[in-house]
Amino acid sequence: MIAAVLWPLTELLDQVNAESGVPSPYDATGGRVPLGLTGDVSDQFVEGVLTSVILVSAVFELAFPRKEGSAPGDLGFDPLKLQDFSPPGFQGVISPQRRWTAEAELKHGRLAMIAFTYDVVDELLTGIPVVEDTEYTFHMLDARVFNKAYWTFQPDVLDGLADATDALVS
Repeated sequence: MIAAVLWPLTELLDQVNAESGVPSPYDATGGRVPLGLTGDVSDQFVEGVLTSVILVSAVFELAFPRKEGSAPGDLGFDPLKLQDFSPPGFQGVISPQRRWTAEAELKHGRLAMIAFTYDVVDELLTGIPVVEDTEYTFHMLDARVFNKAYWTFQPDVLDGLADATDALVS
């Protein structure tokens, strides 16, 4: 899920850096995230990252054995104690044997994997950065919103947000 969000975010932040005059690491790739699959990154780097990911995954699998009957990927890590949380009105929608949070995480994770795969295939086939190629998704999330000057010259927007926040608090 993180990859599906961070991929376009890195391209948007790269546009902000370009407007600020900061040298871009994506100049050689035409604004695309370096994949390693397109010759943008050396093979040694990609092999090193993949080896590191596999080793860390193996350590987690071996160091934290699963409890009997637990779901795959359930390491028992729940610092906010949301595992037993059930929003009102959802009791009749999801079966009692399955927790609401597990069902939501499963669906959101699968959708994020599909979105990330689409981004990879789209950039590989077209050679156009995802943010530019899918403007219908990112037209509201323009690179300008990450620029401080954008908000500095629009105090009425910030005043409106402050008023809305005050109304919610009171």
